[in-house]
Amino acid sequence: MQATLAGPLAAVAPLLLPCDAIGSTYEGYVLSNAQRAAGLPASLWLRISGLCVGAASLAGARLEVGPELAALLGGGGGGGHGSVSLAQRLAESPSLAAFCVELQNMVDQLSLESAATPAAPSATRPAAFYSGLRGELEALGWQRVAALSPDLSAVTLAAVDAAGRRHELRLSLPPGYPAAQPTPAADLPAPLELRWGAGASLATCLAQFEAALAQHQPLWDSLDDLDAHAWVIEPSAPSRGALHRRIALGSHVSLALTLDPAAPGALPNDCRFMGSDRAVAPLRQRLHDNRGLWQEGRPLRGNLEAVLQLALPQRQGEDAEEASADCAICYAYRLLPAEGGAAEDGEAPDVNCDNAACGKPFHRRCLVEWLNSDQTTRQSFNTLFGACPYCSAPITVKAG
Repeated sequence: MQATLAGPLAAVAPLLLPCDAIGSTYEGYVLSNAQRAAGLPASLWLRISGLCVGAASLAGARLEVGPELAALLGGGGGGGHGSVSLAQRLAESPSLAAFCVELQNMVDQLSLESAATPAAPSATRPAAFYSGLRGELEALGWQRVAALSPDLSAVTLAAVDAAGRRHELRLSLPPGYPAAQPTPAADLPAPLELRWGAGASLATCLAQFEAALAQHQPLWDSLDDLDAHAWVIEPSAPSRGALHRRIALGSHVSLALTLDPAAPGALPNDCRFMGSDRAVAPLRQRLHDNRGLWQEGRPLRGNLEAVLQLALPQRQGEDAEEASADCAICYAYRLLPAEGGAAEDGEAPDVNCDNAACGKPFHRRCLVEWLNSDQTTRQSFNTLFGACPYCSAPITVKAG
């Protein structure tokens, strides 16, 4: 049954309310017959502004609709019910009540057509999936569940290792679960490859995850000790999957190393010293000569101190200024990329003063700008020859 023009606006559109005292703007909802019959809440939002009280038409009014009403109207034009757009219908209506009657009739008609149109295949999973998943989660214990996606297609499980560190395992459940294997994602030093078979469940995944955590305990113990008692330059906030560290050694020298997750106690194959040649040369020689002092059962920090024959400086120690690897011109470690981007992708100091008593590190870009501003700097082809900003010792840098 269609709505008629009889009665005031409140009778035609009771959920459309004025937003100001003069009635120039109205906002609210339209309720379809289907929603009304089912007792569902109103969800078809609209807003009409720019109304002129006493005008013969609504020609200057503006209409805004919410996404649900726009979808029902086919983009807001109501093209399936006449060639005139909904905005034009508003402009031609003699009153707001008349427009609401027309809009209400359109909404009711379109709701009926939508109900008669065969629905697309539902993405909802069978009831057995949900009941089975709930049973598995209850068997695990809800304290082991860190998160659930709204559609239950993914679950995140929590585990605590022997040292009290919390870890999370995210499992993406395919439509064929549990016959089909879930896809795991976890912050681990090595990929977690699940072994799946008949009868496997979330408990199976969690058990394999906990076994992987136990395997990586020596690695994390060693890295946690290094992070707590050495000056770790990078990464600033290491994840559990991060195997690399760059640590300050003093005299503006740093060491970058990467551990092997399969042999975390072994001497890393990837060890690179960064600093002036004069300061780096003796450390590189010690590493070569003292390799035999490395003991796989000793923490990483202890092995480094034994092999390099030095005590690793701490960020807050008395020798912090000498150990710093920050650029001595801009006082930052990472220089923001010239083309924009994240700070962690920026340039690190890669030029050092070769004076053994100085050794200050510089970003190449900072040093080039500094030397270009100094009138005593000379240039030969693409190389600048100038003085260190700190000790005035000769220093050279490629300009490009």
